[in-house]
Amino acid sequence: MVLQRMVEIARALATGPSILLLDEPAAGVNPSEIDRLSTVIRRVAASGVTMLVIEHHMDLVMGVSNHVTVLDYGKKIAEALRECPVEPTRNRGVPWQRGALLRGSATRGQESGVSVT
Repeated sequence: MVLQRMVEIARALATGPSILLLDEPAAGVNPSEIDRLSTVIRRVAASGVTMLVIEHHMDLVMGVSNHVTVLDYGKKIAEALRECPVEPTRNRGVPWQRGALLRGSATRGQESGVSVT
């Protein structure tokens, strides 16, 4: 399944977009393959493409994001910025501002809008 997602991302990149919107790219992806998907997303972002990701898998969200907004039924309930940009080789362990608001996983009805620049 992750291969299919990567092909879909590659197809979208073929047009040379400056921004790419991904709606739940990890849906149906085996949990063991989410790291591969995260790597692809970080590499695309590092190439200069701005990415907006809507995702429920918080490990993916926190691993690829510079800016996270958490929505609950369309209402913003939390927002945080990473202190430095996500780089392809360094994504975890970078402090978040107001990160305590985002610990744990999203519950039913919550989605995270992610801006990776």
